[in-house]
Amino acid sequence: RERERERKREREKEEVMAPLYSLFCVTKPTAPPVELFRIMKRVGTRVYGSGGVVTKVASFGNQELAYPIKRAGETFNDGEMWIMGFHAPTTFVKQLRKELSEDHRIIRQLVLKETRWPRLYYFSAEALQGVLAAQKTPEEFNLETGYYLEDNEEEDSDSSDSDSDSDSE
Repeated sequence: RERERERKREREKEEVMAPLYSLFCVTKPTAPPVELFRIMKRVGTRVYGSGGVVTKVASFGNQELAYPIKRAGETFNDGEMWIMGFHAPTTFVKQLRKELSEDHRIIRQLVLKETRWPRLYYFSAEALQGVLAAQKTPEEFNLETGYYLEDNEEEDSDSSDSDSDSDSE
């Protein structure tokens, strides 16, 4: 019985939380970066205005398209691709799609509802380690051990390099 009550509480929490959506957009390659920023800002502002939260924004730059796309009498072979993740009420998505489809700078847009979303307050140690590893540069990776060097190890290796230089003289 206790497990059933706990599951029911979890379901109630999930129902209260707005679903997670991913917006994938392809904008005209001729649009200046300022225009791309304005589009992202407008979408983010609309998400916040509807009571939602933006969770992720990423730009993939100018990419070649898999096939030519015709839009408003023009044919595009490449475009500026970007993605935005957000939590928002379900009624908001229909309005957003309509608004984006009317924008002449956007070639294609797709809004996906994620089937399961991670809890906003929970991050496992493995996930945090993955984020930290992704932020490290290749120079910090030790090929012999297969691990990234920590800050103090880098200082030790720098001092040992200088010691070995002085020994060889």
